[in-house]
Amino acid sequence: MDVSTKPLDLNRLRCALELPQRSPLVAKTASPPPRITPDRIARGLANREFFVEFQPKVALRTGRVVGAEALARWRTAEFGMVSPMVFIPIAEQAGLMREVTDCILSSALSQGRKMIERNPGFTIAVNISGSLMSDLTLPDRIEEILRRENVPPSSLTVEITETTAMADVDRANDILVRLRLKNIGTAIDDFGTGYSSLAVLARLPFSELKIDQSFIKGCESDDDMMKIVDASVALAKAFNMKVVAEGVENSEALEIIRRVGCDVAQGFYFAPSLRRSRAERWISERNSLADEQAASATPAALAS
Repeated sequence: MDVSTKPLDLNRLRCALELPQRSPLVAKTASPPPRITPDRIARGLANREFFVEFQPKVALRTGRVVGAEALARWRTAEFGMVSPMVFIPIAEQAGLMREVTDCILSSALSQGRKMIERNPGFTIAVNISGSLMSDLTLPDRIEEILRRENVPPSSLTVEITETTAMADVDRANDILVRLRLKNIGTAIDDFGTGYSSLAVLARLPFSELKIDQSFIKGCESDDDMMKIVDASVALAKAFNMKVVAEGVENSEALEIIRRVGCDVAQGFYFAPSLRRSRAERWISERNSLADEQAASATPAALAS
């Protein structure tokens, strides 16, 4: 990647600095993305090849795991694991996102039900494609899946990217209002990467704001990133939204987001995405430890 041309592109420079060093031979022989077709996606849906992994979300005040983001995964016999970066655009172009989303949502809720039952207030977050944000039947379909999987609506948060919400504000508002009326949480995802305005944020009924990881990763060493994180938290609080920081990878970033008032964090500092059994075990151990620490701290707190 040539980053020496002018004017200097800071995003390209950051990417170049963050990429691991690879030899020319590795770069030349890297495997191309698998040739996925819409028919292969449809067959994968029929064969139940799609599943989810869970990345835990930790409350900064208590240290307890209060939720998890369900991330779409696809394992095939001929290609192995296929990245969502590959199959999602193809599914969107082929008009298959309704089926893929319903499959992922059902998987997330059925696999996440024990986490919800064992941890009061626990929520599962699922991303919704922008191609579905013109479908007014979406809220009713989500409600039906919740009913079928026996999960209360308040235990689900639907994540919608900032650019998706801004593409058609009136239609997005209609769908978001319907979701909120059903007691389903709504989060604006990747905040700061789009072009939302204060006026639009005031209109759209989001219950949660997720600060994009590109700002979190640089906040401990970049004053400008720090200002964006700080301003995003203040904005969310002004609209009574919970603030989630994604992409937390070190203790320095954790300390900063805690100091500026973020409510919840997720990222490799805590845990990567995990299969259901590992996620359940990790959440149980983390919450037991947090409860023990809280109990041991109580006498000192009472004495002060």
